[in-house]
This record gives sequence, C-alpha cells and structure tokens, in this order.
Amino acid sequence: MKRLFWVAVGAGVTVLAVRKATELRERYSPPAVVDRAVKGATAQATTFVGRVREAAAAFGGDLAEARDRREAELHGALAAEGRAPADRTDARGQARHLREQARTAARWGAEPVDPASSGGDFPGRTTRIDDEDDLPYSF
Repeated sequence: MKRLFWVAVGAGVTVLAVRKATELRERYSPPAVVDRAVKGATAQATTFVGRVREAAAAFGGDLAEARDRREAELHGALAAEGRAPADRTDARGQARHLREQARTAARWGAEPVDPASSGGDFPGRTTRIDDEDDLPYSF
C-alpha cells in the first residue's frame, strides 16, 4: 500500500510538471512572444495616438481662442470712432468678387460691369473698385 501511494504521488507530480512545462513552452514560443509583443505595442500605440489627438484638439482650441482675442483687440484698436463694424463677408466678399470679375473680363477682352454705375464710364476703361469706405477701420 505504501508503494502504491508513492506511485500515485509520483504520477501526480509528473502530470503537474508536464503541464507546467507545456505551459511555459507555449508561453515562450516565438509565435506567442510575437503575439504578446504586438498586442502590447498596439495598446501603447492606440494610447499614444489618443493622447496626440487630445493634445492637438486642445492646441487648436487654444489657438482659435487666442486668434479671436487678438482679432478683437486689433479691431478695437483700428476701428473708426462712431462707426459700427461692417460685415466682413459682405463688404470684402463683394469687392473681391468685383475685382475678380474685372480681371476675368480683361482676360477675355470684354468690358467689366460696374454695378454702381449703369453702363460704365468710357468704353475700354476699367472702373477702379474702391472698398476703403466699406472697411471697419481707418488709418
């Protein structure tokens, strides 16, 4: 009976030793090591990219805030007294459109159309578009 007990204990220890050895072999085999390394690197890269995105978004927000503050400061310093600020998109956009229209007309040999005067000045003469009065500041 004593011998049978020790045979069973030996067989049990052998089974445990074989299982641990197999586990270690699988754990440290090249494919398993590569899988662990890839999973770790992927997790680190994902975390890094997330941090970079957050930093870029924060920087963009700070930059926009600083730009708006500086624009308001410059507008306050350059605005003419007693004048309401003009809508930038209307005045500048219309003047830019008219300048582009005049350039295109000159390029194609046609006369530019000046909406301020119906018919224009003289044939062949381009009317200068002066948008100085539309600007919300003066020099």
